[in-house]
Amino acid sequence: MRRVHLRSPDAKMQQMFDSWLNGPATIARAAVCSATDEQRKAVMKNNEAVYKQMREYLLWLFQDKCAYCEADYRSTRVQVEHFRPKSRVTGEKNHPGYYWLMFDPGNLLPSCSLCNSRKRNRFPVSGRRAVVPGDDLKLEEPDLLNPYEDTDIDSHIAFVTDETDEKLFGVAKEVGNSRKGHESIVSYGLNDDAKVRARQMEMKAFLREFKDAFEDAGRRAKLWKSLHDGSRQFSAACEAKVSAWIESLFQEQKKYLA
Repeated sequence: MRRVHLRSPDAKMQQMFDSWLNGPATIARAAVCSATDEQRKAVMKNNEAVYKQMREYLLWLFQDKCAYCEADYRSTRVQVEHFRPKSRVTGEKNHPGYYWLMFDPGNLLPSCSLCNSRKRNRFPVSGRRAVVPGDDLKLEEPDLLNPYEDTDIDSHIAFVTDETDEKLFGVAKEVGNSRKGHESIVSYGLNDDAKVRARQMEMKAFLREFKDAFEDAGRRAKLWKSLHDGSRQFSAACEAKVSAWIESLFQEQKKYLA
């Protein structure tokens, strides 16, 4: 998991986004927000297709990957997910859900079916929860990492790079006692067996590619770029793996130069 690197859309993509935001999204939001509590569920159901229209744009924005686990959409089914759940909140019996954010692009993410089925309506907060439109979202202090907003994700989640123990290799762990790290790993299911296995394979593959390109500055630059712009599947874990290998070379050098 890592923060999304915002990309500059071409004219076609920008027009697609603007047309959606100023047209269907605005109309649907007005309908949902003006509905009574009794009407709202049906109105939301009737407008589900509107937020799903953002799938292509979101996949482009997130480099064709799940926003949470970074799995490539070609290897998993990707859905449009709401960071703040739209219709109910786990553990909050009387919360109506963040219905007013149902069509907010800052609340929409591409999520693989595994992450989406794990997270569902989970949205733990440490602060004051917003309940109605107009409540200050900043006061919530979410306990889940947000790929749009959190710039220090690697301060909360790290990946085991040591292959000595195959069961631990590739596993996501919270850094220190990070509550955000822990809650995000659990809520997004980052350590589900299938995700860990896929992550292990990609970490090994990337390190092999990097070693093969070690004396080729041009190839190395492309590989580094794929990590930093997030286009590589499981880029955060791959970056941790290659960084650990480079550090081992420095340690080896120190030993022989001592």
